[in-house]
Amino acid sequence: MLPRILPNTFKLLSAKSLKLFSTLRISQQAQNLSGTTLEQFIKIHQIRPQPLVNEKYRSSVALTTAANPRLLRGTFRLWENFFEEVQSFYEPHLNRTLPNWPYEEMWEDKQDLGLGLADENRIKDWAQHLLEEPCRTIIKLLCGSHSRPLWRYPKASLNIGNPDRVLTFLERGDAHENFTRSRLVVEEKTPWALPLEGIDLVTEVNNNRHDPHNKFLKAVHQLYGYMSMNFLKYGILTTVNSTRLFRRVHDDAHPQGVLECSPEIDIHGHFLKSPLAAYSFVACLCYKHGFMHISLDPDATLPRRARIIRLEPKETFSTPIPGLEMGRRRIADAGSLRLYLGDVVSGGHHAYTARAKVFVENKGPEAGVDVIIKIYDLYNTQAVLRYNRLLPLQGAYVPRLYASGMDLGGGFGIQVLEDCGNDMDCGWLQGTKELARKALSEIHSLGVLHGDIHFRNITYNGKDTRYPLRIIDLGEAVFDSEIVTDDAKREEVERLEQMEPED
Repeated sequence: MLPRILPNTFKLLSAKSLKLFSTLRISQQAQNLSGTTLEQFIKIHQIRPQPLVNEKYRSSVALTTAANPRLLRGTFRLWENFFEEVQSFYEPHLNRTLPNWPYEEMWEDKQDLGLGLADENRIKDWAQHLLEEPCRTIIKLLCGSHSRPLWRYPKASLNIGNPDRVLTFLERGDAHENFTRSRLVVEEKTPWALPLEGIDLVTEVNNNRHDPHNKFLKAVHQLYGYMSMNFLKYGILTTVNSTRLFRRVHDDAHPQGVLECSPEIDIHGHFLKSPLAAYSFVACLCYKHGFMHISLDPDATLPRRARIIRLEPKETFSTPIPGLEMGRRRIADAGSLRLYLGDVVSGGHHAYTARAKVFVENKGPEAGVDVIIKIYDLYNTQAVLRYNRLLPLQGAYVPRLYASGMDLGGGFGIQVLEDCGNDMDCGWLQGTKELARKALSEIHSLGVLHGDIHFRNITYNGKDTRYPLRIIDLGEAVFDSEIVTDDAKREEVERLEQMEPED
């Protein structure tokens, strides 16, 4: 019996000893870092460049496809004096002492994790350990531990779209601050799919504004999309080997806004020209003033101001908004509307939907009317056409479209829609399946397939005695006659008949 026990006991003791040894190493390293100044900390965390993996092992995924692009209509220019701003930001703090940092030993071990950088997942893992963890330590030193910085993957309740990484600050306790908790978005590419090293990105993009296949233009459009959709001022585009920081600017000379791009931040950059210094610099700026929304009502106060958007003055009403207090003046265009953003209802690859209060200037949200707004991709040219095609059904079987057009900043499109009540996630109520079948039949009669029939896209308002049920969200609707066949219509009706509530 004893010979069988001894090997297992030895394994158990060895495992515990190894764990204890690792803990002691990390603890000892943390003690060694106790009293480290910020200057020393940044210099210690110099990333070693990594060789690229052999071509046959590289991921074949089209990594630079813009999943959520926004048309960059404004000026794209160099962020002048970028490194001077970084230096002036850090100089007053370089002698400040950091608390113990327990990840130092692991940080060294993770250096070789990036070997090959064969795919975006390897890039994300590498950046998470080598940049994000030490960056959090610097943020907490300069902004206070109460800032609670957290790097995370995208989440519908915190950000719109699908950026690779999102930096949030969790000190705010207000549940309504969906739009204000997401402060910095990061796009991470493999260095072979997007060879940023040595590229003058500003010149490259400006010379290819009309080439939709240019990989550098698509990468910038993608990041700009996430920045504008989330009303953010800053963003990061990186391959780790080469990094660019972006800043949105607005002034009287550039009413459509300006997107500025930093000079190249090379992985070989030392001290205040290193990727870590750049990450931490822009992260601290984001904590203090991370929003940039040029539609803001200048007379409003934060945080309300950060949640008000406007249409361009040239945009017109599609139909009057019932109950909207206009005051004595006559509103000639939709540019006079103010949209006070509420909770996000849903989000997808090309648009997201939120509740809002619509009111006119010189009034307040308290005098507003409940509406639904859809903020959509400017490349998604079909967004308004779908509602126009169903104009005869608006207010009866689909929502009314009150107004539509471009955001005042030109970054995205906006639809102001009727609030039709709550969706039917709970399943069919008595008599509602027949109403839904009728509504879908009316949509089909105009040569349109809805394309996304689910309970979440059917609303019911019992107070509306005439048309209580509406089919909403036409984001996937199709009106191509070659697709909208009788068979396709029958299949969509069958899907509606077979729907069951989701668990």
